Amino acid sequence: AIIDEKGRETGHVDAIIEQPFSLSFPISSDTNRLYLAGAVGAAFEIKSDLYTQEKEALNKVEEIKALHRYSPDKDEIVEFGTLLIPTFIISFKGPKKIKTLEDNFLKPSNQNPNGVFIIESGLFCGRASDGTWDKGKGEAESMLAFIACVNRSLEYIESESTDLRGYIDLLSSKT
Repeated sequence: AIIDEKGRETGHVDAIIEQPFSLSFPISSDTNRLYLAGAVGAAFEIKSDLYTQEKEALNKVEEIKALHRYSPDKDEIVEFGTLLIPTFIISFKGPKKIKTLEDNFLKPSNQNPNGVFIIESGLFCGRASDGTWDKGKGEAESMLAFIACVNRSLEYIESESTDLRGYIDLLSSKT
C-alpha cells in the first residue's frame, strides 16, 4: 500500500520501484509493506488479461494517481508531473494495436497510466512523466520502449526526496 502526506492511501499495489534511500514499513506481515508516496519511483498494476480486467486496472491506476508524492508549499510553483507517481499497467493479454492502447488507456488525463505494456501482443505505448512518448511493436522493441519510458519517468522525479516531517500530522491525528 502507498500513503501520502494527506493520509490518502491505496489498497494493494502489485509492484513498485522504490526511490534510493527511501523507507517502507512492514504491515500485517513481512510480505506486505506501506510505502510513503514520496519514496515511490513508479508503481505497476499487473493483470493477466486486460480484455476482462481493464476496469479493475484503471481503477487501481486512478487510486494511485490520486496520491501526491509531496505537498508543495502554498506559494510554491511546481511541475505537476513531479507530484504524481508514475504508474504503468502490464498485462499478458490485451489489445493488439497501439491505437487501441492510446484510445482506451492514454487519453490526456492525470488519472491515466503513464504506459501500458502488453506482453503477448508485444506492444507498448506510454508517456513518461516528462511528457515524451514511447511506442514499441514486437518483443524487443516494446520491452525497450517500456524500460525507456519507466527510466525517463524515474529520472524526471529523481531530484525529489521524501521529507518525513510531512507525515508527522498523520501520526498526531491518530493519537
